[in-house]
Amino acid sequence: MARFTAVLWLEVTGFFYGVIACIAGSWTWREWKAAFRPGGTGSRNHVYLFAAVALAFAYFAISNFVRARLRERR
Repeated sequence: MARFTAVLWLEVTGFFYGVIACIAGSWTWREWKAAFRPGGTGSRNHVYLFAAVALAFAYFAISNFVRARLRERR
């Protein structure tokens, strides 16, 4: 039972990290369109910040699912 709950916890948190990564990715895309368009009003610093957040949370999501698979095999 402990292994099951540990794997489930890793998968659930990985899912939520993935959701946050998708949200940050959409913010990145929206800011990208505003910043790099001629006469755009967006900030390039926001693009870089949102991209870093999206990549960090994508890493957390992927690593949680990998850890869940490794723990499942034990």
